[in-house]
Amino acid sequence: MAFINREKEIKLIKETLKRKKSVLIVIYGRRRCGKSTLIQNVFRGNDIYFLADESESTLQRKLLSESISRVIPGFSDVNYPDWNSLFSNLNNVIRGYNNKLNFYIDEFPYLVKTSPELPSVLQRHIDLNKDSKINYIIIGSSQQMMHSIALERTSPLYGRSDLILKVEPMEIEYLKEFLKCDSVKSVEEYSVFGGVPRYWELRKDYGTLEEAIKKLILDKNGILYNEPASLFRDEIRTHYQAHTLLSIIAQGSSRLSEIASRMNKDATQLSNPLNLLMELGYIKREIPFGENIKSTKKTLYRIEDNFINFYYKYLVPNKSEIELGLTDIVFEKIKNSLPVLYSGIWENVVRKKVSGSELFGIKWSLASRYWESSKNSGIEIDIMAESVDKKSILIGEVKWKDKTDSESEMEKLKEKAQKIPFIRNRNVIYSLFLKQSIAKNKFIITPEDLIY
Repeated sequence: MAFINREKEIKLIKETLKRKKSVLIVIYGRRRCGKSTLIQNVFRGNDIYFLADESESTLQRKLLSESISRVIPGFSDVNYPDWNSLFSNLNNVIRGYNNKLNFYIDEFPYLVKTSPELPSVLQRHIDLNKDSKINYIIIGSSQQMMHSIALERTSPLYGRSDLILKVEPMEIEYLKEFLKCDSVKSVEEYSVFGGVPRYWELRKDYGTLEEAIKKLILDKNGILYNEPASLFRDEIRTHYQAHTLLSIIAQGSSRLSEIASRMNKDATQLSNPLNLLMELGYIKREIPFGENIKSTKKTLYRIEDNFINFYYKYLVPNKSEIELGLTDIVFEKIKNSLPVLYSGIWENVVRKKVSGSELFGIKWSLASRYWESSKNSGIEIDIMAESVDKKSILIGEVKWKDKTDSESEMEKLKEKAQKIPFIRNRNVIYSLFLKQSIAKNKFIITPEDLIY
């Protein structure tokens, strides 16, 4: 696929590789986010690249030595009984070279699965060969294993890394650029495929979003039909619990008590699995604006990954029909609810774009939702943010409709806001974030104003 953005990541990698001493770079992130494509954009012809798999260690060493032979002829002629002998010979051979060599090991966790001693072996060679001419770049999709291999204090490689780079999903404006669509369409596309470049590449093969959803997701032979199982395979030991949690949250249960009740479990039993899903970027914990995350009991959980959200909201409840080949019927069933999905994703986009940005001539801190329990006022505000100088408060309503009575919505918003006690004596900015608007008002923001 065409390489979009990642300029910052490329610059960091290239700058680190230019250092006089040998370096260790750790690159990780969830599958499909473009780690391998990123490496292709910094790879040089005389570098070594090896993609590990789940084969036994003896075969892996043989395959790796053959990859090294592409740059160092004859290297694979030797039989390497263990990893120490392979790295020792590599360091000895490289000593006679004038230039440093970059050594990329992709899917490094697969090697560690069959050879748990490998991180210690690599650590020993890094420590003993301070004048080495080898830059090591280890890459992995298993975020949990990459943490245990290189980022945890107990890991042999802890503290040896010169650069630790987490490759995150991409922002909506890059999807807009890739698909060459307008800002409104980009919200709809982003609601289904999120920020994962590989999904965008697959999507581009189809003329319309509807066709892509039907062929890629709602078809039992679709490429993305079993995608979560592939994503969770290396991260989560018990898939069924993650599958159940995501299904329950996607169907509208957002409070811990509701989730626990539906799973017939005590809430305390869900702490670890929920935390794991948050660490992996699949769900997010939300608290109301103004609350302290350490002390508040007002917590909601939502699915953070847009594709996973779509999958568990629409595919999982209709899987029986999809297995029978009733893709068109399933799509007709979900079609009318898609604008509600788009509205929720538009809310998330708005909060992210407002956070840390300047809007209405004011710099804003982190934007979030605000809600009161039904026992109190029961009000809900889609977006609130405090200015960096703490003098102003932004209060916004988010809508995703073809036609919105902006005057009426603005009045309703102001009326709701009067019930919020801590906005008194503050400069309050009221704003509507709409799908589209014919009214010319600087306090009405549309996708074209935020996604460009």
